[in-house]
Amino acid sequence: SGAELVENFDSGGLEQYDVVGWDPRGTGGSTPVQCFSDAAADTFNSLDMSPDDEGERASLIEAAYEFGKSCWERSGTLLAHISTIETVRDLDLLRQLAGDAELHYLGYSYGTLIGATYAELFGRSAGRLVLDAAVDITDDHEVIQAQGFDLALGNFATWCAAQNCRLGGTEQQVLDSITQLFDRLDANPLRVGQRELTQSLAVTGVAAMLYGGDGAWP
Repeated sequence: SGAELVENFDSGGLEQYDVVGWDPRGTGGSTPVQCFSDAAADTFNSLDMSPDDEGERASLIEAAYEFGKSCWERSGTLLAHISTIETVRDLDLLRQLAGDAELHYLGYSYGTLIGATYAELFGRSAGRLVLDAAVDITDDHEVIQAQGFDLALGNFATWCAAQNCRLGGTEQQVLDSITQLFDRLDANPLRVGQRELTQSLAVTGVAAMLYGGDGAWP
């Protein structure tokens, strides 16, 4: 949610700007795409996303198909109108509504694709565009997102070891502890209350905290 992002945005040094956030089509306060129920989403997110055999692979393919089907059944034709280009056209309308001759824009992650596409479609209205953590808009696949996560996990491991954390006293020991946990959860999910912590859920939980840097690491 771009609207929620603004609520926690540190605008220090940017007092000359009005800071505006919006929820792109299909998300949050805009008409959201509806897919699975909460319970079905939990089941889907718990699936083994790195299948070890044909049975697990077939289950993952079937579940992905059912996920897409549920989006169509619950959201219908909305799905045909949430493209990046349509989002960018909405952004230019937002610029006009704000009464600005130019769009000054900050985009994270997928937001970098929105910003790059805006510059392509509305170059004359593009002001200062900051694209942080850019998605790959080239055909060069030598740099992938997993490398960024790997770097961030190494930074966490170094920090954790320096804090005398329970995962290990060196960066490698911390990484080994995390890897061993993921390996154990692949075969033996951990019961937590009424739910199970699977390998996929654990990996997702760790990755989510890596976005937050040392503020999220504890």
